Amino acid sequence: MLQGAWTAEAARRLSNEFDAEGFDVFCPHCDKRTGRSLDSHVKTGRIISWVGNELKRWSQFAWPDIAVVDRNTKKVLLLSEVEEGKPQPKVVIGDIVATLLGDHITFAPKSQDELTVGPWTTFSFFAKSTGKGSGEQQLRMLEQKVNEARMNFSTPNSTVKEIIIDSYQSESELHEKLMSQTRKALMDLRKL
Repeated sequence: MLQGAWTAEAARRLSNEFDAEGFDVFCPHCDKRTGRSLDSHVKTGRIISWVGNELKRWSQFAWPDIAVVDRNTKKVLLLSEVEEGKPQPKVVIGDIVATLLGDHITFAPKSQDELTVGPWTTFSFFAKSTGKGSGEQQLRMLEQKVNEARMNFSTPNSTVKEIIIDSYQSESELHEKLMSQTRKALMDLRKL
């Protein structure tokens, strides 16, 4: 499997689904299996969680994989990290906490494209699963603990509505779960 291919395809599908509703999808990965798809509106570039007053190399903490963003307000509806390999718990925690500790989320190459995270944002982490063992139970425990811990953070990126940690076994399952989370986040946003 090519690194990032499943993530890129998931972003393409999200873009095709939500573009007409006024949402852009950002993703740093391209699906090299098919090349640049002409039917995709995915904006390719880095999504950066960073601290301080200036976006510098040293101020960058994390680089999430997918952001679904309201085109007009720049509000992040869904922010997602996708591990295409089976990550250790410290990787899950590190990726999540590094993002939450940030003061800003920016889409580069245009560093002026600062995005807004808040109580309308769902932050999800997807871990590849083999379907064996107690990985699901461990992920549920991590999800609970990280959601509890973020309540003690005072950074702008920690104001997300919720953190969801989930697993997937196949490319189609990843697509379905990302689509479902985005639809739910959109319904919740419309209730605000």
